[in-house]
Amino acid sequence: MTGAGGYAPQIDEPKVGFVQKVRLPEPVKIDLLEVDLSAVDSEWCTFRGVVHTARERDGHTILEIGAGQSDLSIQLPMPIHSDELIDREVSVTGVFGVQFNDRRQAIGHQIFVPSIQFLTVLDSAATQSASVAISSLQRYNPDIDERHTVAVSGTVVLRSDTNNIYIADGSAGIQVRSEQPLRVFDGDRVSVRGFVSVGQYSPLLEHSVVTSRSPGVLPKPELVSAKSALEGRYDSEYVVMRATLSEVRASPDGDILVLNDAGSFFDAVGPASSKLSSLRPGSQLEVHGVCRVSVEKARFSVEGFTLAFDSPQSISVLQLGPWWDTRKITRALFTIVLIAALASLWIALLRQKVETKTSELQASIEAKRRAQQFDVARNQVLEAIARNALPPESMEMLALAVQDQIAGSICAIALAPDGKSFLNGKPSAVLIAPDFSEVLQREMLPVISAELVPSVDDADSENLRSDTEVQADLLKIANELGVNFRDGQATIIFSGTGEVAGLLILFFREVLPDDADNAARVLQSASRLVSLARDHWQMHQRLVFDARHDALTGLPNRTLAEDRLEQALARAQRRKQLFAVLCIDLDGFKGINDNLGHHAGDELLRIVASRLRALSGIRTPSPESVGTSFSPLLKIVPETRLCNQWPIPCLQPFENR
Repeated sequence: MTGAGGYAPQIDEPKVGFVQKVRLPEPVKIDLLEVDLSAVDSEWCTFRGVVHTARERDGHTILEIGAGQSDLSIQLPMPIHSDELIDREVSVTGVFGVQFNDRRQAIGHQIFVPSIQFLTVLDSAATQSASVAISSLQRYNPDIDERHTVAVSGTVVLRSDTNNIYIADGSAGIQVRSEQPLRVFDGDRVSVRGFVSVGQYSPLLEHSVVTSRSPGVLPKPELVSAKSALEGRYDSEYVVMRATLSEVRASPDGDILVLNDAGSFFDAVGPASSKLSSLRPGSQLEVHGVCRVSVEKARFSVEGFTLAFDSPQSISVLQLGPWWDTRKITRALFTIVLIAALASLWIALLRQKVETKTSELQASIEAKRRAQQFDVARNQVLEAIARNALPPESMEMLALAVQDQIAGSICAIALAPDGKSFLNGKPSAVLIAPDFSEVLQREMLPVISAELVPSVDDADSENLRSDTEVQADLLKIANELGVNFRDGQATIIFSGTGEVAGLLILFFREVLPDDADNAARVLQSASRLVSLARDHWQMHQRLVFDARHDALTGLPNRTLAEDRLEQALARAQRRKQLFAVLCIDLDGFKGINDNLGHHAGDELLRIVASRLRALSGIRTPSPESVGTSFSPLLKIVPETRLCNQWPIPCLQPFENR
């Protein structure tokens, strides 16, 4: 199965079988500076170079081989005496590959060597050259083999980090890098053996082995100027410079002193310290450190330099800067002006704040007073709802309470049809508008009823008009009648079951109220009360109906029949009239239940009840239903013979049933 691999494709989950033994292919000789590395990835190749470092990791041996300006990582699958290979020229044969980091970025090259048999030492013994002067490494020397290590001796003048130091031997200075942490200190005499490598401006020693010979003291540095340092000849050397401090900046790597030497600015970089951050700008400083030249790569010319130091003791204050300098005087004047301006602004803001707080306090007191009034009115409405008062009574109290809470408003509440109000023969909404004229109520009622009376054509909720459309129609009617309202608001109210419960109408003679939040709170509370009143009244009516009617037939039960009989007796005695009570019983009903089941018996009772209700030609109250007995109550009729004829329609055979 083909897989992605690091650079070239690879085979995942291979199944390997032995076919025959053959000779290895001829390896490709590679040169990292000339060969197209993309073409030799995963190829069998050979390479030669000098071993710079050797280490073991997870049972493997890893050699770093340098070849001029390039290097290569060699991996062997077993531990070997790798320390003996350092600074030896070797030839290795293996599979070439590309090294990647965790972001799959190419960071180097490597060769996987299958065994020690494919590693050959080319020279007989490591060539250990004698110690040379550091200055000899800064120019071309045909006697020095750059592929092998060189040895120098000197004094440690700077520890830039645990693996990086600078040493000087009187002739020059050089940077030394090591793979291991260096346990040396400033002033120590050391011997160094490492590989010469190209630095940013001057050569450096890398993969170095540093041996401490004895502790000592720092050498006396040469006093140089910024102008001389910009020439580049003091790169990596221990020097002392005198300059004026311009400012101190903090950075992730430490503190940066910006110094000025006769108009030439440069940075002195060292570890963070409270002593450095407290230095006054304008102070004359003497700084001991290592000069590090930076190069403009395009033209390979000196771009600038920094002076590196590793201790606050490397800084000496020759003369303190003035406490009052131009910048501080400017800051002081600016501060005085700013304080005066802020004081004036604070006084103005304080006066405005006092006025605002006074207005807010007055508004808060007024709002609390209104809220208390509304709470009282709301409690009265709830009491009316609780004692089952008619909805118009409680809604009138609510409308007046809303008008008191929202200044300049006229409130009206429209309830969904109650089955007792009609307009042109159709169910009509109930409009409660204490401050609306009768003419205005009469003209608005058709528009309101059209919204609240359910219609077959408007069963789809998409056909319902919005609050804004209803409000516009009502404002138009009011204006046509000469009642000038500036604005209005109509809110459709829904019951707890999602049905339209009513309409809350609010008109304003002037503009909308300033306290929109209070108005919204009042209207929201009023809407909930309207919905509660309607739901409570419907529940009350439903409970009353259920208490007085039979659940199966819907006819009045014995309780309601007795009440109506008492009323009929009182009316007959008062008017000196007669009335009749017919008792109807269904014979053979038990046989229907037994033979056809209770569903058929229930259906028979419902049909008889329906026929009794259909006898509307003879004006009679609804009959009483008790089990299989029915007792219609007949009012007085001119001819008593109708008492004998009235049950005939109910006794007709149940054909086609």
